[in-house]
Amino acid sequence: MDLPPGLPSFTDHPGRRLELSELDVTEPVQGLVVRSTAGFVDVRVGAELLQARIRGRLKHTPRTTDLCVIGDQVMVAHPGKRTFVVVEVLPRTTRFSRRQPGRGPKREDVLVANLDQLMITFCYGRPLLNKRLLDRFLVIAEHQYIQPVIVMN
Repeated sequence: MDLPPGLPSFTDHPGRRLELSELDVTEPVQGLVVRSTAGFVDVRVGAELLQARIRGRLKHTPRTTDLCVIGDQVMVAHPGKRTFVVVEVLPRTTRFSRRQPGRGPKREDVLVANLDQLMITFCYGRPLLNKRLLDRFLVIAEHQYIQPVIVMN
């Protein structure tokens, strides 16, 4: 399915990583997290993709939710070192999350942030539809005011 013109997708990027010399980031710039692995995040800034690490000060701030996930809007800077750094995670408008198992009722495990729509995809034949899981996804979407779409494949 094609997206309307001008509407970005989480996977849209030019297919190359941005070199440090190609982007002047003396002041922090806003970007979108499109991938997160082992303390590093891939951030889309405009049409470019760059890899950044999460600032140590942010990592050690007390919190009840994940620090930085796919879909987060972040501020990225290049403080003169070899890598870009996420200096701020902007507030989330919506989130698809669950309570983190084994961490008590106040710890949240955010899977994706700032969703406009949730596509819930299940197999039509085998394995059989898991109605309980579908119900769980629908409840989370309704609680977060996210528009759900059920896709039976």
